[in-house]
Amino acid sequence: MEWGADDDALTAYEDDSGEKAMLPGYVPREDTENVVTLRADKFDFQGGREFPRGEKYDADSDGDADEDVSALDQTHWSTTDATNGTVSVSNADLDVEKALTVSSSSVAGGETVTAAFSDFALSDAAEKRYLQFVVNVEALTSGATVEVAVLDDDGDEKVVSASPGADTSTASVFAAATGSGIVLQQRLADLTTNANGDGTFDSLDSVEVRIKDADATVTFTALDVERKSRWTFGSYLANEDTDSEERTKRYEPGPGDFTVTGLDTLGASSGRTRL
Repeated sequence: MEWGADDDALTAYEDDSGEKAMLPGYVPREDTENVVTLRADKFDFQGGREFPRGEKYDADSDGDADEDVSALDQTHWSTTDATNGTVSVSNADLDVEKALTVSSSSVAGGETVTAAFSDFALSDAAEKRYLQFVVNVEALTSGATVEVAVLDDDGDEKVVSASPGADTSTASVFAAATGSGIVLQQRLADLTTNANGDGTFDSLDSVEVRIKDADATVTFTALDVERKSRWTFGSYLANEDTDSEERTKRYEPGPGDFTVTGLDTLGASSGRTRL
């Protein structure tokens, strides 16, 4: 359907006979232009699930590698358990076409369990690319840390994390508590390199999700490390009714609901959106 550009369009729909009809309601303005409420994990867009681009696999074992690999498909992930703790990767049934859950059990202090995706390799412009994801943090036990790491071919890595009470104003922290529709988009050059190899982050070889010291569960509804630009999640009117009022794009909305001025502000990253 066409995105609605005004209040009337937001309440219009096509009935069973193909005729335009109107819902028995209205969009309350409440003295604001930011009238549409959304949540990032409800955005079902192709760019959120097409990493790694150009990679194929033989899904039906017929000898032909003719299915697209997606990092949001559990079949492409491997797991490493600890002495006590275990980790599982599963496909999640949500409002989007693909979603991936990583969940741990019985992780003890000092332990790390890992889920890894390595069905890709990029050797150019590594630090110009963005680590991007939309995630629901469904469980984050006291003492737990969840890391999302991008590794190069000799072990150097860029890491972002979530842990209870962490400082979310820090670029490398994506959550400090449970929440839905959390968006992270960080240029890899802007993240510290953990030098586990030669100290130069010059390729992209794998993505790891690590759960440390206690249990956690996270579900990704979008994941990418190839792009050199950010997704946009519509725009809103900042500083309303002031001299500095301006339209501003949303890049990292959430956790939870956020507002935009209209569905017409949503770009290609919005895809099909569940309202």
